[in-house]
Amino acid sequence: MFGFGYGAAAPLFPSVAADLFFGKSFGLIVAVIFLGASIGGSLGPLIMGLLRDISGDYDVPFEFSAVMLWISCLLIWLTAPRKVRKVGRI
Repeated sequence: MFGFGYGAAAPLFPSVAADLFFGKSFGLIVAVIFLGASIGGSLGPLIMGLLRDISGDYDVPFEFSAVMLWISCLLIWLTAPRKVRKVGRI
């Protein structure tokens, strides 16, 4: 199920980045997005496991995940362009 869900969501990263950050630096932006996702994907389970071991339950790791989700949403909102660019017809 994870592979199916990730396979459905993975193409969204570059397509949303193209809508928000189109330009000369698009390749670099997508590379940084995937680098961050890779680091988070590898360190996330370790950090969450440590938080669970320290706190004794799963409340703290879930709250930490929720805070990180809101921070990521805020950062995307802050960096997104405020004007809608016109896209030519195909």
